[in-house]
Amino acid sequence: MDWATTLAKELKQRENPAILGAILGIVITPPPKLKISILNGSVFITKCYILENLLNGFHRIATIPEQTATGTANGKGTTNTVNDGGEGANPHSHTVTTDVTIKTIGIPSAEIYFEDTLKSGDEVLLVVSQDNQNYFVIGKVQKIGDE
Repeated sequence: MDWATTLAKELKQRENPAILGAILGIVITPPPKLKISILNGSVFITKCYILENLLNGFHRIATIPEQTATGTANGKGTTNTVNDGGEGANPHSHTVTTDVTIKTIGIPSAEIYFEDTLKSGDEVLLVVSQDNQNYFVIGKVQKIGDE
């Protein structure tokens, strides 16, 4: 091999590789056997990093502080004791409207389970590492606006 060929190979190796960056994918199969189509179906991703909130069973602990709440409640009730129909009146129903004050409402600690997991056909945003070897699923996306 001559020096010119060797020099050309060395220069070629120093070129920056093409980095895919952020790309769109289509979920073919949801987790746990995840399969995502990218690059118009020419590549299928089966191994990647994914945000936990996109997985089945993802849950968070939430605290809702106590608040004072007021409102009006409407409902129907049935009475077995009749005071307005005289002796021998049959049980009957009344529409009841009343003002209600709820002194406090709150949930000190609750687990909230999310159901917006990945499904077949979902479009996802992926970011690819600089060496194009690792894929990171950032979230579900939807195109809006003019086509």
